[in-house]
Amino acid sequence: MVMWWRDIFSRYSEGFVYNEASSLRTSSMECVVLFTAADVEKLGSCLSTVCSVEPSASALDSIGAAAPVSLHALHCLDTVHKEALVRHELLPAMFGALTCLAAAASEQPSAAVRCLAAAANLYRAAPAPSAHQLPTLMKALHSAVRLCPERRRNERDREGGDEPAHTTALLLQVLATGLPLAREHPDDYSEFWEMLPEVLETFMFEPPVGGSAQACEVVGVIRDEVLRGIPRPPQRPATRLLALVRAGSMHHTRPHTVLTRDR
Repeated sequence: MVMWWRDIFSRYSEGFVYNEASSLRTSSMECVVLFTAADVEKLGSCLSTVCSVEPSASALDSIGAAAPVSLHALHCLDTVHKEALVRHELLPAMFGALTCLAAAASEQPSAAVRCLAAAANLYRAAPAPSAHQLPTLMKALHSAVRLCPERRRNERDREGGDEPAHTTALLLQVLATGLPLAREHPDDYSEFWEMLPEVLETFMFEPPVGGSAQACEVVGVIRDEVLRGIPRPPQRPATRLLALVRAGSMHHTRPHTVLTRDR
C-alpha cells in the first residue's frame, strides 16, 4: 500500500495540473479490499486536490465535451462505497471524502450535487452505522444551499440546473431516513438535534429555497417526523422547530403556497 500511495501522491499532489489523459479510472482500485480508514482519507484528499485545480491549457479545447473530473473521482469512490457497506469502519472516512469532494467541486454546482447525492445514498444504505456521520452530511447540504445565492449572481450559473431544489430533495431524503432513528436514540443523535433547527431555518426562509414549494415540503417533514412523531424528540430542539413552523405559512399542502416569516 505504501508504494501505491507514493504513486498516487506523485501524480496528484499539490501543484498537479489536470490533464484528461491522466484518467482517475485506475486499476489500482482493485486494492480497495485492503484499504484502511486512513487509506480512504488519503484517497479523498487526493481526489479533492485533483477536482480543485484548473485544467491544463492543452486540455481546454476538449474537456468541455468529456465527463467532468468529479465524475471520474466519484467512480473511484464508488468502489470504496460498496466496501464501506460491508466494513463500517470505513464509513466516517467515506463521508469525509464525499463531502470534501463536494466542496472542491463547488464552482461546478451540478458536480457538487452529484457528490452530495452519493453521500446521501451512502447514508440511506447504512443509516444506523452512519449515525455519527449524519451531522457531517447535514453541514455539507447546509453549506451547499447557502452558496447557491452567490453562484446565481453569475449569468452562466443562473442558466444552469436547479441545484437548490436538488439539494433540498437530498435533505428531505436524508431526514426521512434519519429522523425516526434520531427520535429512537436521541443521545446518539445529540449533535444532529442541536444543529437541525438552524439548518431547516435556512431551507425554509433563506434564498434560493426559502419561500418555495420545497420549503413547504420541509415544513411537512417537521410536522410529520418531529412534532407528531412517536417517540417524541428532545424538548429543546422540538420547541425551536415548532417556532419555525409557526413562523411560516401553514399551508404546505398547496404547491403554489410559499412560506413567509410572520411579522
